[in-house]
Amino acid sequence: MRVSLEALICTGLSVGLVVSFREVFRKTTPFLAEMATASYAAYILHVFVVVSLQMVLLQIVSPPGAKFLIVSVLGLFFSFGIGHVSRFVPGLRVLLGTTPRHAEPAGAPGEGREAGGSSAQNRVTPSEPQRRRGLVAAVRELAIAEAAPRDVPCDIQGRVQGGTAA
Repeated sequence: MRVSLEALICTGLSVGLVVSFREVFRKTTPFLAEMATASYAAYILHVFVVVSLQMVLLQIVSPPGAKFLIVSVLGLFFSFGIGHVSRFVPGLRVLLGTTPRHAEPAGAPGEGREAGGSSAQNRVTPSEPQRRRGLVAAVRELAIAEAAPRDVPCDIQGRVQGGTAA
């Protein structure tokens, strides 16, 4: 009984903290937007950064907690910093999937948004029925593709080669 209660409390706190954090910190800043853009590159590169920092701190005599704190802060800083810089290096940009952020034009008043307004404020989002129809169409296409015979030779567009299927 006690184990079940502890598991329930643990799960409830986990979900509750995620939801409350999402509700409290809903606002995004330009800094957070830049970090979000570099997040995948930071995810890929953080292993190399953290291991390198640990190797550097291996020879230094200090408490393990202090080393952990130093590696955590510097690893976060360097991982996201290298991820941000990688957006401007053509080879790394392609490899890590990051692209440089371009400033959007301010727009003229006759173009559907106010001068200087952001496109995020005026972005058209699909309604719930439109989203459902899109999801239903995608599932239907997947079902049709899965139902197609696999041993029939087809060309690139999926047309059966050599006439009709046997």
